[in-house]
Amino acid sequence: MVRRPTSGASTACNAANPYVLRGTVAVILGNAFLKYASWRWIFYCGVIVEAVAFAGTAVFYWPTPRPRGDFDKSRWQEVREMDWVGLFLFTSGLAVFLVGLTWGGSEEHPWGDASTIAPLAVGLVVIAIGFVYDWTLAKNPMFPRSLFTMFRRYTILLIVLFVSGMNFHAMSPLLPQGSLFMFTQDGMEIGIMSLPNTIMQGIVGALVPMLAHKIGFVKWQIVVGMVFQTVFLAASAGAVYPNNKLAFVFLPAFGVPMFVWVTIMSYAVASLHVPHSQLGVAMGLLGTFRSGGGAVGNAIFNSVFQDRLHAFAGEEIAAAAAKNGLNMTALPVIIPQTILYNQGVPGMLANFPQPVKDALQEAVRVAYGHAFKIVFLCTIPFSAIALVCSLWIEDPTAYMTNHVQFAMGGRDAFDGLARSGGSSGHGPRRSGSEIEMLDDDGKDDFRPVTVVNRSAPAART
Repeated sequence: MVRRPTSGASTACNAANPYVLRGTVAVILGNAFLKYASWRWIFYCGVIVEAVAFAGTAVFYWPTPRPRGDFDKSRWQEVREMDWVGLFLFTSGLAVFLVGLTWGGSEEHPWGDASTIAPLAVGLVVIAIGFVYDWTLAKNPMFPRSLFTMFRRYTILLIVLFVSGMNFHAMSPLLPQGSLFMFTQDGMEIGIMSLPNTIMQGIVGALVPMLAHKIGFVKWQIVVGMVFQTVFLAASAGAVYPNNKLAFVFLPAFGVPMFVWVTIMSYAVASLHVPHSQLGVAMGLLGTFRSGGGAVGNAIFNSVFQDRLHAFAGEEIAAAAAKNGLNMTALPVIIPQTILYNQGVPGMLANFPQPVKDALQEAVRVAYGHAFKIVFLCTIPFSAIALVCSLWIEDPTAYMTNHVQFAMGGRDAFDGLARSGGSSGHGPRRSGSEIEMLDDDGKDDFRPVTVVNRSAPAART
């Protein structure tokens, strides 16, 4: 493990790059392939990238063979000891709950209908049972109670990441759709409109975390990230209805990408607070909650968007149709055709003159803007809760020392570790309470040493 002051920088390199690279090139590159080559190249590129990643992992990645020190257990014993019951209860409960959120508000499943209330209630109950099981009966719980009792040092991070993930994962697909629905049908232009958002992801997802240990005030970096996300997503409601292209491009760009910064800083904070014996579980739970928040955010905000669009589109298109003297009895045909025409589907509104088409298209774009306004406003209460919670995070600055918890010595060293049952072969075995101090001279001289564990973070200074 790297020195503690630079843990934020190393976390940034690993956690931010997928978001930054994916967001920066995906929309433009995908549309370029579609326009100048073939859509199949989108998948060919994925195959090439994954093949290179697989080869690099196979050749260069040689972790310690037993990171948990459980040399007395076989792989099959480790698989059997996994918390399969807790995993099933959590994933199935979340899936059922999301079904209720997704169905809710549709014509077939109104919010007050039993078909919506039942999956919501059942899902929440099953998730609760999963936590109760893990905290009382499970031998190797997926949700250790000891982690959740670390409220200011860890649990609050789960809340912050859950809400920030709601905003990020829901807005990531909605914003390009907004560009299409409200401003342009040109795929390349939609990609260019996404650039401010993705450039900001590069800044707060790589550059800022690399300087995090120099900036200090790690807790307050999370707070600032949540302030930006809360304020600028709320301000984005002013970018639509009436629709303002530049405002829609730049205001969300200072709010949505803050998720990447908050995520990286949260991982850094958790890695400094959590005992290293539980570090793997703790990091996995952070990922689970941010992804779970994304799933919930997608369900909630998309339901709100579709529900409001259904109402506003009918109103706006009906008003435009009446203004242009159209037969109002034909609205059940005109409304869906107008929506498809706005998306560039050929053959829609073919029997209408161009001025009427333009008027109907402008009406549906106003309806989309109104729906987006409601969605942006809906982020405010969730973001406000996460912002308040972030103020309670315990600052980990005292833990940012030059201590090195583990030093990797290469494949040969860890082969020796596996054979000796805990020692790297370069010295006597040591107890789990002993630590190897490196880099006190300021040099990154990683060398084979005894690999050790401890059950609690370094003492405060």
